[in-house]
Amino acid sequence: MTTAFPCRWVGVLAALLALAHGGCTPTQPPVRQPDPVSAHVVESRKVRNVMRSLLALVPEDPSWVEPMAEHERSVREGLRTTSLELAAQAERIEWALARRELPASQRRVFLGLADQLRERATRLSEEALQVPHAALQARFEQVIDTCHRCHDLFRGPADG
Repeated sequence: MTTAFPCRWVGVLAALLALAHGGCTPTQPPVRQPDPVSAHVVESRKVRNVMRSLLALVPEDPSWVEPMAEHERSVREGLRTTSLELAAQAERIEWALARRELPASQRRVFLGLADQLRERATRLSEEALQVPHAALQARFEQVIDTCHRCHDLFRGPADG
């Protein structure tokens, strides 16, 4: 026949075992040191969320055009709205970068890519309702290419 320990004794037993094996020593979680490339990244949850919305509308796979036919107007409206929001967020990147230390040459490249993102997202929003599918796909790919280029330069290729 087994004897059940009352719940209060479980804690006492655990404390005694810890003391018998050297006691409890508090440990700190390791502090992640940023690597030199990603140390200067301007993180933006808003930009990330807008990009997720954009990718949800138009996957990077070119075959997205066929299923879009059924909901073409709403997808195009979504692209227009989401691209406008992305352009607005890209406009704010310079302000966010002002709080970071970055060598002048890297700052120029970073801000150039932010301008390019703003311009390309604006163009996508302006043309989303009227251009043919192939042109729309090309505009979308230009926006995505700008994102990838910046991430490759300032985060490293493995970090999306």
